[in-house]
Amino acid sequence: IQVIMWNFRLLIIFSILFILVSTERIKRQGGGGGGGGGGGGGGGGGGGGGFGGSSGGSSGSSDLSTGAIVGIVIGSIAGFCLFMICCICIRVCILGPKSLFKGKPLRSNSSYIRRGTSMQNGMSNAVFRSGTYATYYHQYNLEHGPSDVKLGFYPQADYRVHGGGVDDIGAYVITGVYSPSTLRMGLEKHYQLGTGNPSENLGHTVTIQVEWDASNQQFIGKYYLRTSKHHDQNTFILKLKSIKSFHSHTIESYV
Repeated sequence: IQVIMWNFRLLIIFSILFILVSTERIKRQGGGGGGGGGGGGGGGGGGGGGFGGSSGGSSGSSDLSTGAIVGIVIGSIAGFCLFMICCICIRVCILGPKSLFKGKPLRSNSSYIRRGTSMQNGMSNAVFRSGTYATYYHQYNLEHGPSDVKLGFYPQADYRVHGGGVDDIGAYVITGVYSPSTLRMGLEKHYQLGTGNPSENLGHTVTIQVEWDASNQQFIGKYYLRTSKHHDQNTFILKLKSIKSFHSHTIESYV
């Protein structure tokens, strides 16, 4: 992505330079034609006709200049668009078509939690329990975790989730929604800039979408990461460690 952006900038710079050089060249050609007309004026009455002819030539040069500039601008735009298409095609050929959407969930969190299979009533209180959860995720062929995160579930607040913790990237706050019907959660993990690993913590947000796995008594799904450095998505697991009630919504109470 960074290479493509630099190619972008170079193309724009070269296009502007090309337009300026071409415009200056056209202006010089127009000035030479006017000098020819002045020389024709020395021939008396006949020169007058020559002068008239020179004016017509000057008008034609002006029209040529305008047309040339328009052509250059249109050509530059077309070249820019063609360059973009080529960059996209190269990326798709090297990384595959999925690379264009990697790190971005197919659905929003609110849509995700609604689209699951409806479970039997009465399970949500046993599944969505406020407390400390162990998190595990797989990234770049490495297993990360367990790291602790505190989560609070609030059915009285339209089934909101709030929490936070610290991992090997930095401190973060979690917000999200859940569904007592489908037993799904959609979370946003907001890293706090200036904490943890300065090369990896960009103050970015990670989207997490998980659903209840009754056989293993845990939430499992995927995380989605899309920053200037990384585009990634992979397995994410949340498993309850201890139960606790939360009454404070401050960042400090979760981190």
